[in-house]
Formats: sequence, C-alpha cells, structure tokens
Amino acid sequence: MKKLTNCELMDIIDKKYDLKGTILNFKETGNIVPLNKMAHHIDNIRRKFKYPLASKVIEDLEKGLVCPVFSEELMLPKFFPVWGKQENGKLKVYTNLTPYRGVKYDNKGFLDGDIRIIYSLLQAGSIYAGYIENYKKIIGNLGFLKYCMIAYTKLFIKVLDKLYGIRLNKIKANIIAFSVAKFFLINICEKENNETTNNLAFNVCEPNINDRLIKDFDKNFKTEEIYKNLSSFLLFLSSSEDMLKNLTMREFYQNWMAMYDFSTILIIELLEHLLITIGHVIVGANIVRVSIIDNLLKK
Repeated sequence: MKKLTNCELMDIIDKKYDLKGTILNFKETGNIVPLNKMAHHIDNIRRKFKYPLASKVIEDLEKGLVCPVFSEELMLPKFFPVWGKQENGKLKVYTNLTPYRGVKYDNKGFLDGDIRIIYSLLQAGSIYAGYIENYKKIIGNLGFLKYCMIAYTKLFIKVLDKLYGIRLNKIKANIIAFSVAKFFLINICEKENNETTNNLAFNVCEPNINDRLIKDFDKNFKTEEIYKNLSSFLLFLSSSEDMLKNLTMREFYQNWMAMYDFSTILIIELLEHLLITIGHVIVGANIVRVSIIDNLLKK
C-alpha cells in the first residue's frame, strides 16, 4: 500500500504544515468530539440522509472506528481530512472537522455547523477505514480499479489540457492519457508494468485509436524510472512530448489546486483521497469544486 510518507508532494507540503509532527503529537483528550455533543447531527443523518454510506458512517462512529476531531489548536489543512493509527491491533481513524467555515461548538457546548460538511467528513473517515481494512480486495478488483483509473485520468488530463491544449491533437491526447493511466496503476496502485496493466490502461483511450501505436510509446524508455514518482513521470511527459516541454511539477500541482481546490491535492498520489473526493462530490458538500469534478466524471 502506498503511504503518505512515500508521496513527493508530502515532502513539499510538510515543510509548511508539519503534518508528521502534528499527527505524532496528537492527543485525543479535549480534541475528540463526544458523540453526545453531536447527537442532533447523528439523528438527522440517521433519519434524513439516503446516501449509500449513511448507515455505515453512523455504525463506524458509534463503535469508535471513526473519531470526529475538533480543536482550534490543531493546525491541519483541508487537504488532510483523515488519518489513522493502529491501537492494540485495531484501526482507529480520525477525521478533522476543524478547518471548515461554520463548524464550531455553540454556546451550549454542542457541535454546530453545516450538516452536509460534517457528514461528508465523517464519510471520509468511513471511506478511509474501509480502504485500509480492505486494501487487498480493492487493489485486486480490476473492474473497480478501471473506474478509478478513468476518473483519475480525466482529472489529470483536464489540467494538462488547460495548460497546453493537448486535445487539439487526438493521437497525442490518447498517448498521454494512456501514460497517465499507467502512472495511476503502477505508481499509485503498485501494479506490475506488464501486458495486463497495458490492457487495463488502454480503457482510457478512444476506441478507434491504434492501440499498438500507443502501447509502443514507452518501450524506448526505462519504464521503471518513468513511473517511480510524480516528478519523474512529469519529466517524462515534458521530455517526450513537444507540446508538454515546459511542464514542471510546480506548474502542474498549482494548476490542479486552482482547478479542483486546495483540498484535493493528495488525489495526485493517493487512491484513498480520490475515493474521499468522489464521496464529497456525491454529497455535494462543497468541500471541493463539486460542479467541475461532477461534470467531468459524471456517472
């Protein structure tokens, strides 16, 4: 399983936010929201929310698998809504409600705020817990990974298209999409770089494109280096495609944040954050740029 500490973006953002230190020094006392202080929200979720995970969210809360966190002293940014730890051999997941406008304790000591935002963040905790507990099944389910891969590739390509208009060249656009899909499968999902992976990646291409032309694209490169990390992949794109020759990692992630919101940045390197973001979109909590992502991914 690819870990947060193996992400290149983590090396950049941790210098500013000290995520590692904050998590290591986190204390539950005074920071975990008691369930009786948000009982009104739990009751509303139980009675009114028809989202597929609503019952699971309540179950995970009540059994202590997911713990809501609120502390004005906890300096964790929006792109880092959940984290987990193993405690006595059991997983415990924390979901951070702190940095969202309007979420606070009222003058009677009860948690107040937009219930869609609160629910969506609690749902993020359940998604994260499910991802950790069922990782091997998820990564082994090629049908599920296919949909994740297509969603990821669409998000990635839209940024490149905004910067360089790559869709003006149909063949090039499909070659680049194929490469992005392989990056997702090999780097993020840790799949082998083999024919099975190539065949799965080809699902992001248009049906009438010459598949051999695309599959031969990276044969002249050291493919283990191409997909090793984000910077090597972006360097590969910029050096192998004239239309992307000015592409840099800083330019890419800054435009990603501008397009989808700062809170989506970890999607670029972590599958669980893609799933969490799609959950935000389904709920319509406006934690991310819902309309842009929803219109792009659709079904």
